[in-house]
Amino acid sequence: MPVLEGFDFLRLGFDCAYRASVEPQLLRIDVTTIDKSTKRSAPIIVKRLIELINAGAACGSAFSPDASFAERVSGPWDGPDAFGPDFQWVLRVRAVSPLFLRTMIDQLRRCGHEQPVTTMRLRGELPVDAGALSVDTKKMRAWLDDPSAYVDECRAPGFSVEMHESPHTFFSVTMESVIEPAFEDALKHMAMRWLIATAAYLDDDGRAIVRAKDNLEKHLPAFSREGERFMARFEEFLHGVVPSRAVLVNMLAKMRALGAGVRGLTIGHPRAAATLKTKAPKPRATATKKPAAKKKAVAKKPTKGRPLAKKPPKKKTKR
Repeated sequence: MPVLEGFDFLRLGFDCAYRASVEPQLLRIDVTTIDKSTKRSAPIIVKRLIELINAGAACGSAFSPDASFAERVSGPWDGPDAFGPDFQWVLRVRAVSPLFLRTMIDQLRRCGHEQPVTTMRLRGELPVDAGALSVDTKKMRAWLDDPSAYVDECRAPGFSVEMHESPHTFFSVTMESVIEPAFEDALKHMAMRWLIATAAYLDDDGRAIVRAKDNLEKHLPAFSREGERFMARFEEFLHGVVPSRAVLVNMLAKMRALGAGVRGLTIGHPRAAATLKTKAPKPRATATKKPAAKKKAVAKKPTKGRPLAKKPPKKKTKR
């Protein structure tokens, strides 16, 4: 069973079948809760998931961030059916990684607010197959137990990405020109979406992160801007390094694809050094060692007999 609470529905009634595609398709979501909720939590969750997809958070390595898209076709929104206990949505989606459905399930389990979810079903239009773009119930159950099974990073974000170990989590974005107030607001919205997207992410040891309601300030970012640089600092952000980084890179890549002049992203995290232990190439270090190794090998080649001494020059003799 997953580490997070609220997954009893996996035993009672759970079904998942989805194959991602760059072509639009309908995704049907059915959720039931024990009783009606006192809050409209369900529509808020679905609205946020749609926002995350449209912000580029769901593309993964399979799709370009600017290809991801989602919209609601039908389902509870602002009416009396927003309280449940039966929810049925139809979304039109495009270029959404199957791993993002794990994020959807993590968040949809809170549809009933104080009312537990009893059944959940997510089904796309396309038939699943054995490929990497497909997920079925069995595979999703395995992902829900895996602390690393989250949306991965897009292949070519178009800007540099650096990671550093830091006492507190932060990210800074460097632009090609001075950041205007309107774009600063867009980056602030991205920072808040990062919090929403990773809200249910586990830490690097597979433990749940609990955000205490009595001290939410430490989870919220503090912003600063200077010239071409924007920064968001978090007093506490302990979710897994690699999955969290992927979400941020994907959203920023979407902004760049839409015309924002993003030059670089730097992320600081308390576990950065331990988690990202050089996936980096070891290029120059090994490149300089190889010639030296060859020289040693040549120098140690055995020679037959005694080493040859230099021959003295021949004496000229008078004829």
